[in-house]
Amino acid sequence: MRVTANTGIAHLDTLNRDYVGKSVLIVNHSVVVLAFRSLLERWGEEQYMQVDREDDVKNCGLTVYKREDRRRLKLQEYNTVCLPMGEYE
Repeated sequence: MRVTANTGIAHLDTLNRDYVGKSVLIVNHSVVVLAFRSLLERWGEEQYMQVDREDDVKNCGLTVYKREDRRRLKLQEYNTVCLPMGEYE
């Protein structure tokens, strides 16, 4: 699937329309994670490129948003990697 701003916006519109009040899990590769972040956080190209260079998406990293004010999604976590069972202190 080719991701563009239009398809990203369409997916986010569907989530906002059909899944309000529900927990949703989306599994993607790093380019799509950054594309969604750029749309949700209203980044410009320069900020996108900076995050891509300096803080790229980790393999199996979690990016978590929480709904705020019944509408806006606010970033809660970025690049959180959970340890496998048995590897906790």
